[in-house]
Amino acid sequence: MNLKKTVIFFSALILFGLGLFVAYRETTSQFDEFKYLFKIKATNNHVSEDIIFYEARIKRDRLGAVEPAILAGLFLERFKLTASNEDYAMSEQYARMSLKNRKAFNTAANLVLADLAQAKHHFREALNQANEIKKTHSGEAAIYPILIKSYLALGNLDAALASANTFIQIMPSTLSYTFRALVHQALSKNSEAFNDFQKALKMEEPGHLAESIWTRNLLGRFLAEQKKFEAADFVLSENLRLSNKDALTYGNLAILEENQKHFIKAETYFQKAFSLSKQITYMLGESRMKMALNSANAIQFEKMAESLLRQELATDGMGHRSELIKLLLSRQSEDNSVELLKLARDEVNSRPNAESQKLLALVQIKVQYASIRL
Repeated sequence: MNLKKTVIFFSALILFGLGLFVAYRETTSQFDEFKYLFKIKATNNHVSEDIIFYEARIKRDRLGAVEPAILAGLFLERFKLTASNEDYAMSEQYARMSLKNRKAFNTAANLVLADLAQAKHHFREALNQANEIKKTHSGEAAIYPILIKSYLALGNLDAALASANTFIQIMPSTLSYTFRALVHQALSKNSEAFNDFQKALKMEEPGHLAESIWTRNLLGRFLAEQKKFEAADFVLSENLRLSNKDALTYGNLAILEENQKHFIKAETYFQKAFSLSKQITYMLGESRMKMALNSANAIQFEKMAESLLRQELATDGMGHRSELIKLLLSRQSEDNSVELLKLARDEVNSRPNAESQKLLALVQIKVQYASIRL
């Protein structure tokens, strides 16, 4: 009898162990396709050193066009990391210097100006500049990210898709497939979007870590919107393994935790994202978490974030008008109908995509409800 019990006990133990192993294999392998397969090499950012080098060369020859164009691109690269208005101004200054010294066939400087216009949400200006370049350099791959982002912002999804398809034909890569995934997402073609994200990851190459991180940021956001929180967490956590200094990753992790009502974790991620980038949108996110947690300084912190956002918008900085609209909408008891309507209409005028139209509709509902109450 004791022997029989012993056999039954060990059989059950083995079955339990097998069950744990299978469960472990499922949890560790179901997201393997999202892993970065290459060895992560420690890389130094030489942008600042390169800027010093080319600034010294320009001092010796202020009539050249190549060095100012290179400098404009370097300052643009740093601006995308820092969102610094100073880097933006220097990038524009050197791009215009390059064009002054050589206007004809100066694609590099013109691309920088188009990219800068888009960074400040001047989408029509960016689109016009990119299309001018396209007339003579249709095979220039760098045009197509500007075209795609501008068409998406302006709500021209057919043109965005056509540009994305051309981009893939010219340069099939992680970058081009990620851009088409964005377009398919905007078209509500979620299956096609996910397929493109998968293709983007399969085309990863060593030495292009920034592109890999950007793709996973967008994929993580996409999965979160599909309520696939576990998969989204895996993808974004993989990004942290690749780099612990990417503000967008922390921002997306913050939103992921916010959507699951994990407000303390979300607040920590928003703080980290802001410390790395100084972008007000992350400060506004932290403000929302303080409100949700009923923090003692929540109202004061929100007013400070609003003040900084308004300052950026007033100086044509990196502030997002849509963020201010969302903030004002959250104040149900406040009579801000006139300002809200103006902001929402201005946003639709500058960026007539689905998100802007939705914000305008929400504003109109609030204004109508306020008038009924009166």
